[in-house]
Amino acid sequence: RDMIRQKALNRHRPQKLTEQNVRDIRRKYSDGQVSFRALAKEYAVTPRAIVCVIKGITWRHIDA
Repeated sequence: RDMIRQKALNRHRPQKLTEQNVRDIRRKYSDGQVSFRALAKEYAVTPRAIVCVIKGITWRHIDA
């Protein structure tokens, strides 16, 4: 069981967003061009993922 859990923790998922996507998302949102939902649809991620990107919860090492 522990070995299976450890393998699952070490598995890396491919990222759906790139650094350039993150910059574009933050710029578009700060310009007031689009909503969270529209951005999520455009980049094929969840609205929650967009919120996390904009608030800097994820991808905080990327400057806008």
